[in-house]
Amino acid sequence: MFGIFKRRRGAGLAAVEADITAFGEALAALALEPAEHAGDTALLADYERALDSYEQAKRAFVGDRDLLDAEDAVRALDAGRHALACVDARLAGRAVPEHRPLCFFDARHGPSVRLVVWAPPGEAARPVPVCAADAVRLEDGLPPIETGRAAASGSRKAERALPDEPDGAAPFDAPPPGTPQESVARRKGNARVELSVAPREASVLVVRFSGPAMASVDIQHRGSPRSLWTSGGERIRRVVFPLAPGRKRLLTLQVSSDVPWAAWPVAPADVPPLRDGMSGHGMYLFRHDGGPVPIRVRQKGRGSFALLRFSWECELAGSVVAGSDTFTKAAEIPGPGLYLVRASAGWVIDGVR
Repeated sequence: MFGIFKRRRGAGLAAVEADITAFGEALAALALEPAEHAGDTALLADYERALDSYEQAKRAFVGDRDLLDAEDAVRALDAGRHALACVDARLAGRAVPEHRPLCFFDARHGPSVRLVVWAPPGEAARPVPVCAADAVRLEDGLPPIETGRAAASGSRKAERALPDEPDGAAPFDAPPPGTPQESVARRKGNARVELSVAPREASVLVVRFSGPAMASVDIQHRGSPRSLWTSGGERIRRVVFPLAPGRKRLLTLQVSSDVPWAAWPVAPADVPPLRDGMSGHGMYLFRHDGGPVPIRVRQKGRGSFALLRFSWECELAGSVVAGSDTFTKAAEIPGPGLYLVRASAGWVIDGVR
């Protein structure tokens, strides 16, 4: 149950991975026999909450690409640590500790110290819980530290770019430089918008959510409505979908979401390339410019998985591999084109030669 993770990660994700491992070891070292405390329902509830939080952190961390993706794992760890502290307090006969929410702008900043009024660009001001460092910055008229939620509402720093991509924002994390204003929409909650797209040219629609979202995305394209994604109980961070050439300049988009979101088109040429060890959670799109390539596809979690092939004109050209729940399969990228991952859990594509 408490095995150590062995995936190779960057320094930031390695720290999250180490925290998950350390928390698992703390649970394993806890001298608690539930049967001996059958009458203490509050203690057992806290203990169960700690175990559930550990499992949730492990599941959430699978396939994370960057520290923004790892926010849900960090928050699950925070809930687990508080639950474990409550167990320790009850065993020692002390009052349970207060649980302060993590910093709104980045869970890695630690517990918040107070509420500060903050307004994201183009939205209403509201009180948010912030860490001491961000509280000082906001009071001095400075923006919060550009990580986590704050960065998601604006441009992403180069350190957040996906590997093997140009410096600056990754195309699925923020609109590429030079994207026209009329081609970008930013909203909170449910909204119907129109995006300007180049008529008679293929493009890729990106809908990026500020955090894990219960969402649905529908479009009106080439004369008929189409559902691109509907959450079936699972949360998603992005919807990415190839759009074949159409005759109209405006793309109608209907999004329902419980978190803020942004949408914009990306040129097929800007889609990130296939690389060994590619991983993610939910939807993703990559391109391949060469001939047949053997791959290994893995998913860990519950739900369906499909890897679909599209032509450079963004027309569906077939399925490469499909599966459900936790699985590992060998497959082959048949040739050049765009490849869409539709998944409900964390996935990895490796074995690329």
